[in-house]
Amino acid sequence: MICAVKHGVDLYQSRLSLQNAQIINSSGPEAQQDAFHLHFHIVPRYEGDGQDVKWSPHPEMRDRFDSLLADFPE
Repeated sequence: MICAVKHGVDLYQSRLSLQNAQIINSSGPEAQQDAFHLHFHIVPRYEGDGQDVKWSPHPEMRDRFDSLLADFPE
């Protein structure tokens, strides 16, 4: 799936000369998904474009991040 999304971004860049993209997936009702399915948005981004899609980690998760990473095998 990620390879298909990357291919989409590559096409945007090569055919439309878009240099920056934001990939967004919203899964579940709390993420504003009202019909269950898997999808990704490839959103062109430009400096000063006024889009307000930003990712901010939840403060509690940020505090736990290092301990969660320690659980992954090397």
